[in-house]
This record gives sequence, C-alpha cells and structure tokens, in this order.
Amino acid sequence: MKSPFSILPLRERWPSLLLGLSLLSLTLVSGLALLLLSGWFITASAMAGLGLIGMINIFTPGAAIRMAALTRTVARYAERLATHSATLGLLTSLRMEVFSSLIRQPALFLEQLQRGDTLNRLTADIDTLDHVYLGVFQPAAGALLLTLVTIALVAITSPVIALGVLLPLLLMNVLIVAVCHRAGRKLSKKQALAYPQLRQDVMNGLEARLELRALGQVDRFADRLERRSNELLARGRRLAVLDAVGGAVVLLVNLTALVICLWTGLNQLEPSQASGPLLAALILGLFAVSEAWLSVPAAWRRLNQSQVAAERVSSLCPEKPDRSTPSGTVAWPASRELSFQHVRFAWAEHQPLLFDDFDLDLPAGHRLAVVGHSGCGKSTLLRLIMRQVRAQTGQISIGGVNVEKLAQRTLYEKIAYLPQNPVLFRDTVAGNLCLAKENASDNDLIDALELAGLSDWLAGLPQGVNTWLDEAAANLSGGERRRLAIARLFLSDGEIVLLDEPTASLDDRTLGELNQSLERWLKGRTAVIVTHRADRMVPVDHRLRLG
Repeated sequence: MKSPFSILPLRERWPSLLLGLSLLSLTLVSGLALLLLSGWFITASAMAGLGLIGMINIFTPGAAIRMAALTRTVARYAERLATHSATLGLLTSLRMEVFSSLIRQPALFLEQLQRGDTLNRLTADIDTLDHVYLGVFQPAAGALLLTLVTIALVAITSPVIALGVLLPLLLMNVLIVAVCHRAGRKLSKKQALAYPQLRQDVMNGLEARLELRALGQVDRFADRLERRSNELLARGRRLAVLDAVGGAVVLLVNLTALVICLWTGLNQLEPSQASGPLLAALILGLFAVSEAWLSVPAAWRRLNQSQVAAERVSSLCPEKPDRSTPSGTVAWPASRELSFQHVRFAWAEHQPLLFDDFDLDLPAGHRLAVVGHSGCGKSTLLRLIMRQVRAQTGQISIGGVNVEKLAQRTLYEKIAYLPQNPVLFRDTVAGNLCLAKENASDNDLIDALELAGLSDWLAGLPQGVNTWLDEAAANLSGGERRRLAIARLFLSDGEIVLLDEPTASLDDRTLGELNQSLERWLKGRTAVIVTHRADRMVPVDHRLRLG
C-alpha cells in the first residue's frame, strides 16, 4: 500500500532537507561537545585545585569550549534558515501540485468536492504536514544521532557503561516512542478528522444562517456545534495526558540510566587517574540525551494526525487516472452524427441502471430534445458524450469513431456545452466570455451579448464589457446569468452542441428572442438539448423521452 506521505515532493527539496539535517547534526554534536568539555574542564579544575590530580592544561580545553559554543550558535541559526526554507518550499510545491491536479480533473470530480472542505485541505491540512519533517523526523533523527555519538564516545573509556547501560537506554527510548505512537493512533486520527468536519459544519451554518433562522433551528444547530467542540476538547485532553505520560516515562528511564551510570562510574574511579572529570562529562552528556528524547514520543504520536492530513490531501490527487482521463489520439471525424450502441450505465453497482441496452442514432446537423422527469438520466446522457463518465458496457461514437479513442482536449474543443448551472467567475464580463474564445475582440463580445438578448443590460454597465462581476456573478439575476452563459456559448466554435436546460429562469418575451438567436446559431450543428419543457425550445428534429 502506497504511503500517503508519498505526495510530498521530496525529490525537489532533498538537497535543502539534507543540508538542514547536516546542520542539525553539527548543532547537536557541537552542543554535546560543549557539555562534555565544560563538565570535564570544571571538574578537572576543581580536582586540580584540591590536589587530587596533577596540573592540567587550561588553554586547549578553553579554546575547544569556545569553538564548540561558537559552532553550535552559528550552526543552529543556519539550520533554522535551511530547514524552514526547505519546509516552506516543500509545502508551496505541494500546494501547486495539488492545485494543478485539481484543475486537470473533470467537472464531475470537482462537483463532488465540498468547497469549504477542499479549502481546508489546501490550507490547514497541508500546513499540518510541516510537522512531518520539523516536528517528527528532525527531533527523532537528532535524538538518535546524539545517543549514538554519546555511546561511541563513552565506549572509548568505559565499554561497560556504553554497552551495558547506554545501548539498552537507546532501545528503551525507541520502544517508548513506538508504544506512544501506537497508543494514540486511533484517538489522534479521530481528532484529526473531527477538526475539518467541525470547520465545515461552521461554514455550512454560516451559509445557511437565514434558512436556519426561518426554520427555527439556530439553537439546535448551535447545540450540535457545542457538543462537537466539547468532544474535541475532551479528546485533546486525553491526548495531552498521553503525551505527558510518554514524556514522563522517557524522563524516568533516562534519569534511571543516569543514576546507574553514576553508580557504575563511581565504583570504577581510580584516584591515580582522571576518571572523575570524565564521569562528570558523561553525566552532563546524559542530561543532553535525556532532553533530546523528551519531546519525541509526543511528536511521533502527532504523526498520526499528519498521516490523516496527508490522506485527505492525497485524495485530491487520485493515484489512478480518473475514468475520464484522455486516452485517445484519433483525429476528429469528418462526420458529426452521434450514436449510442447497447449502452449500459449506472452510477454505482448498488444503484439502479439509468441506461440498459440503450441505442440512439442522431444524424449530423440534427437536433434532439431529451425530456423526462428529474433523475431519469438526461444530464448523464450529456456526460457520457463528453466522456466525463463511462458506460459499463456499450459504445458511444461520433462520426463512427468511439469517443474513447478521441483525446479529451479534442472533445472539449469540438463540443460546446452549456451546463444546467453554468460557472461564472469573479472577473470582468469580457474575462468570463473569453473562456470560450480567447482572442475574441470587443465587437465579438458585444455581438454575442446582443444575440443573447443582453444589449440593454450591457448598455447599463458602467464600464461595458470591462465591468467586474461578483463571485459566482451574485450581482446578476438568474436570467442574466443564464443569458451571459449562452452568450459565451455563442462565441464557441463547437460542432456538436450539448445544452442542459438552456431556457431555465427566462421569461416568455426573452425566451422568444433567445430561441430565434439559438436557432440561427445551431444551424448546421448537431445538438442535444435537455429540457423539462420541449414546447419552450427551438424547433427540433427528434424527441427522446427518458424514464
């Protein structure tokens, strides 16, 4: 099973991450050297003053201590710069990769995403992933390195302490970390999933505040939010207790090892040798090791939450290509007839079939009106033609060529599609229209708006086609939004036209004018028109009732 952390673009940042790890190692080794040398030097100086040992050289150790202190300070600063730069760059690359993956997904995939939840994944969840390197890998690698260096140095003077005390200490620390990680796995994952769900509930409540107030459900909704918040706090307290217990056990084990080392070292002391200063250096070194391991259990426990965040972000970048992923490279056919042959389709295995052994032949240049009740498969028929979804069996052809063999880009260029809920962006009128024809001139835009019956509306705009629209064109009426989307349709050069409820939200007068424009524009094009009211549509050559 592929790890969810595989979404992290580590290959792009490995030099910076490796540099940060190297600087961290230098920082830790310098800090250990500072403690060992300081402990040895202070103890040796005291013993020399008492006449317990001979005179010592104070210049070389003093210079070494100053060098270790300076190296530690500079390396620590450089390590912070390198690791934070690498981590921020890593998260930036990940955001761009996720966003690039999203914009390549078909509309059907994007429709299934909740707006607020997707925003949380792009912000809060990706931010959580900085804990993987800064909060887990670095502290664990530093503690492990520090312990191994300490064991190697102690083994030179006292193999008994190194192999009999420090090596078991290392194994015990690793075991405690593993136990804390496992003990907090379920609770951490539940907590990590509860945070985005609560944020989503709050956003949904704010968006539906008027409806909640009208239905008298505000207090009930607030009680549910409070209950979920209390559950979050309770789980947070339990996890905090687990982290505290893990840290306390690590501290207890390390202090026990320190006492054992001190007792063993005191038993090995020989007055004729400088064992006292070495023992003092060892004790200070063990304090440094203990401090390094203190935060590792909690860090590895929080790795579970980072894993949940990685899984949520990974779900925005499907491992396998979506079923609507371009698969063909056959040239666009010369003929424009549409054909369904023995098509069988259901949205899922447990759901009823929308099409079962479905056949359809629509000659080139003809228009087909598809009518039926809601949920009978009218819009799905259009999605099958555009290959946003695929039939379980059967074949859909354009000009005798299976749509599976046509590149998705070609389908999008040659098929003009007006969805039931057209997307309009917070941009100028021109910016929204030019999505259909990038190099359209102002005259082209004005002509398209006139065909869509928006001449008077355009004349009232303060800056004409350069007037800005609000997000989702919220400053327009439903009819104006529909006609603006139809104007964008008129700018396209589609040879096959798919219209999903093109007459929705239009009054009778506007509908009559628009149908005349549609009829002229559709001349010579193959068209499939989904509607509840075929009597309100342009004249068609064929009618198909579904359901």
